[in-house]
Amino acid sequence: MLKIPAFGNTQNELYNAILNETPSENIIFMGNSCGGGIALGFAQKLRNENKPQPSQIILNSPWLDITLSNMDIIELDKKDKLLGIKGLKMAGALYAAGINPIDYKVSPIFGDFSGLGKISIFIGTHDLLFADAQKLKKKLEQQQIAVNYFEYPKMFHLWMALTNMKESQHAIRQLAKLINTKDE
Repeated sequence: MLKIPAFGNTQNELYNAILNETPSENIIFMGNSCGGGIALGFAQKLRNENKPQPSQIILNSPWLDITLSNMDIIELDKKDKLLGIKGLKMAGALYAAGINPIDYKVSPIFGDFSGLGKISIFIGTHDLLFADAQKLKKKLEQQQIAVNYFEYPKMFHLWMALTNMKESQHAIRQLAKLINTKDE
């Protein structure tokens, strides 16, 4: 039985406790929205500390850059009915809490992707965060890092959580396949 460290302990302590119970190849980091950014940033931090990587990092509508500096976001702001640039910029400033906003810990798109677990991205084309998901995919491909990229036309931020939609059901099946498939 996994014993989770007491409240207030660091992510590293929790990860070490998990590693004591299961090998890293059985660990998957998966995050939605800002949780996707946290998952990717934490994997980069672990790699920098020479700690075992999770086997996979699955990002659902990930928030990868709190600066929102990608100019393609401006057009997406008109399509996204859930997120807005102004609100996200305020949230990003609060989230950074004094950390440089282009530090990989808060904006993992500015980090190094070598040596990480297998990365998968689920994103809709009407999601404000779509532009940065595309940017991450391109960076990974340029660095010859394999990525599973699932792009859903006209889908909005975190559409996969609305399980009554056919697109959501399709994404859930794809997620289940990723989770249940071991890399060779």
